Amino acid sequence: MASPQIMHPETSKYAPITQDRPPHDTQVLQRWADMPNATARRTYEATPPEGPAHKVTVEKGKRRVLSALMQGPIYCASRVRISH
Repeated sequence: MASPQIMHPETSKYAPITQDRPPHDTQVLQRWADMPNATARRTYEATPPEGPAHKVTVEKGKRRVLSALMQGPIYCASRVRISH
C-alpha cells in the first residue's frame, strides 16, 4: 500500500506524510467561524499524481473545508463537525 501524500499549497508538489504530529503551520479550527466564509457553489479540477483530472463541484460546508485545506493543513478533530 502506498504511503499517504499531501500537496504543498505553494509549490503544488506532492510529498509523503512522514510525521506523527501535524506540521507546524497547521490551522487549529475550533468553530465554523474559523474557516473561510466562501459557501457559493464552485467547481475545481483535482489532478492526482497519477491518472486523469476530475472536476469536483462543492458548496456550503464542503466548500468552506476545501477552502481552508487549500490554505494549508487543518486540525479540527471533533471540536468542529465537518462531516455534514
